[in-house]
Amino acid sequence: MSAIYIGVMTGTSMDGLDLVAASFDPLKIHATLTLKFEEDLRDQLMALSLPDDNEIDRMAVAHVSLGKMIGNGVNQLIEDNQLDRSQIKLVMRTSLPNSPIFLWFTIFAVVIWQQMVKVRHWFLRFIKCYFSTTVSIG
Repeated sequence: MSAIYIGVMTGTSMDGLDLVAASFDPLKIHATLTLKFEEDLRDQLMALSLPDDNEIDRMAVAHVSLGKMIGNGVNQLIEDNQLDRSQIKLVMRTSLPNSPIFLWFTIFAVVIWQQMVKVRHWFLRFIKCYFSTTVSIG
């Protein structure tokens, strides 16, 4: 059973959300989905790029709306493609350059990072054990 990673990206074009579900062992794209922003949400997000009154309050309102859209989009991606929720290991969002290839590489980088964290934890345990043994003997 291969782990599934879901990536969500808004991108700089401000046209909507791009979602992808992928596995890396073996390499497979399970599903993709693009959702257009509702005009009101797009206007809210675009307005935040310029200084104005109540920016923090307006940002909070837009953040909640965007969060709901992302959650609904992830659920739609899972349900429309009958993905097994127990296989999903990570749902990640980025707002960097609007390119499905960039999103795919971002997810891949997170998978590599997770493996490096495991190695780092093992290495730190080894160093701790080594030094505690050295100190107690020496």
